[in-house]
Amino acid sequence: MKTRRTSVVISLLFGLAVAACQGELNNGLEDLSDAGQGGSTGGLGTGGSAAVGGTGGTSGANACGTHDRFGPSLAVYTIGSAGGSPYDGPAIVEGSTNDELLLYFVLTGATGGTGGTGPDGGLPASNQAMHASIIGLDPMPLLPPGAKLWLSKDPAGKQETDVLMYGIAPWSISVRNRQGGDLLFGAARNDFNAAASPVRIGAVTPDCTAANVNPSGCTPGASVTYSSVEVEGDAPVVIHDSVPGTVTLGGIEYDVRATAQKLSAAGVTCMDYHSWDDSGVALDVRAKNLAALVAALDVGDPP
Repeated sequence: MKTRRTSVVISLLFGLAVAACQGELNNGLEDLSDAGQGGSTGGLGTGGSAAVGGTGGTSGANACGTHDRFGPSLAVYTIGSAGGSPYDGPAIVEGSTNDELLLYFVLTGATGGTGGTGPDGGLPASNQAMHASIIGLDPMPLLPPGAKLWLSKDPAGKQETDVLMYGIAPWSISVRNRQGGDLLFGAARNDFNAAASPVRIGAVTPDCTAANVNPSGCTPGASVTYSSVEVEGDAPVVIHDSVPGTVTLGGIEYDVRATAQKLSAAGVTCMDYHSWDDSGVALDVRAKNLAALVAALDVGDPP
């Protein structure tokens, strides 16, 4: 009986500890890369309060200066299946406001591919309608319903994996005016070798290390190393953490916001905390002439 009581007590304490840490993480990690609601976000490199679903935007100062919290400002919420293979195919604008861009696309079989022109009903059994809600760009582009785009998204479904066991998985997204066409905007978080990444990166070089100004509660006394990132384009460009930069791709100039950070902690107080959730390289990329690219889009019937 004593052994059983002891086991019950240990199980209860373990559950309470996990719940407490999970609650702490959910304040900032519940939808780090997948947002669908509200919140104002910092523009490219401008700081501001982070949207639900994106850590990028909240600024803090330490001995290294003022830096944004790690993560892209752009955030995506995907309605449909979770995870899965990358998607690279057509997408159609369902709706567009000052706060949100909603895209419709169709997965063909298990791997994605052909896109669709109608709503969810009437699809072959092997196809699945998907919807991607994109927020976080400042300002959000206004696209006409029915505008035809080319969407590259890794993974096709919801980006977040099980926070308790695996943390936030790498992800990337690119939106173009057509297949193989000009990039409108995109973002990536530790996923720069994927076809969906808007850019490739080269060397990551440490610039400065100081105390963490955005503690999660799970890493007391942690420090953060801020780095610069070589962004590949028509010519390589070095972008420093939280400092706006410009890269040229195919003769088109793009605003780039980067966070390149590595968190180091002497100890971790939460069993479900993963250091890679606060470390790595994240980029937002947006065409400077986005309005002109949008104006030239091919527009059909909305889904």
